Amino acid sequence: MIKNKVKTITFYKGLKFAEHKLLSKNLESEIFFAHLYSPLERGMNENPNGLIRYYFHKHTDFNEFSESDITLVANRFNKHTKKHKVTKHRVSYSRE
Repeated sequence: MIKNKVKTITFYKGLKFAEHKLLSKNLESEIFFAHLYSPLERGMNENPNGLIRYYFHKHTDFNEFSESDITLVANRFNKHTKKHKVTKHRVSYSRE
């Protein structure tokens, strides 16, 4: 089970995520929502999603994998993201 493994999840607003409170409670994780038309808030999760899909395709039944299988992929993923570290940029706008 991935409970206590997921610290945070970032979603965009949509009906698909209407059960976010239940998900947050079951995973004991924090849920964040990106603002509409704010790709900078979502950019940090779009690329990792693609990397995860390399190992686990859509509609994957995670019950078919052992915890050590998932940990192996997580370690590879973490090693990859450290090697290709991306920095966050904050953009602020002011009206004058």
